[in-house]
Amino acid sequence: MKRILAVLVLAACATEERPMRDPATTALQVELLERGSRDQAIRDSAVRPGGGLDSALAAEMGRIDRDNAAWLKGEIARHGWPSRDKVGERASEAAFLIVQHATHDPAFQASMLDTLTQAWARKEIDGESYALLFDRVQTEAGRKQRYGTQASFVGGAIVIDPMEDSTKVDSLRQTVGLGTLTDYRRVLDSVYRATATKKQAP
Repeated sequence: MKRILAVLVLAACATEERPMRDPATTALQVELLERGSRDQAIRDSAVRPGGGLDSALAAEMGRIDRDNAAWLKGEIARHGWPSRDKVGERASEAAFLIVQHATHDPAFQASMLDTLTQAWARKEIDGESYALLFDRVQTEAGRKQRYGTQASFVGGAIVIDPMEDSTKVDSLRQTVGLGTLTDYRRVLDSVYRATATKKQAP
């Protein structure tokens, strides 16, 4: 069984974000954007038709994830969470992706869940990011997820991982700003079918 790669991707903005005035913060913003770009590029390359992973690219993806997480841990220890106010929306989203993909370091993810839960309460991050990390921490620990954001490839098909209460999942998703689970399944099918088609192209 293969865990599905990140559904949340860094969307290209129509306009460039305004650079931060503090040179140190601007450097952090640039570094986050570069690392976020590498995070997404390797995932786009690694998916095979039918949901498998290219083994060599999967190994490189693991190396990138470990390097990104080690770097981000140091930055957070020195400067705190890189919020939107500090580094801009896209760079802050890149920081979230690094945390979300640090499955090799569950203690780090769990500690960041506490941080991002508080950030969500202060409206510094969106509910989708909170839900994705909450469910990731749960599933990586062998527990059931709450919001239905995590899925796996099983025999080439996309299967939503076990949930705490599937009868209430849509109402729970609504509390964090997510659409219905049915709509989410359609998005997953569309994204990974498109990826598989692209891989088959010459």
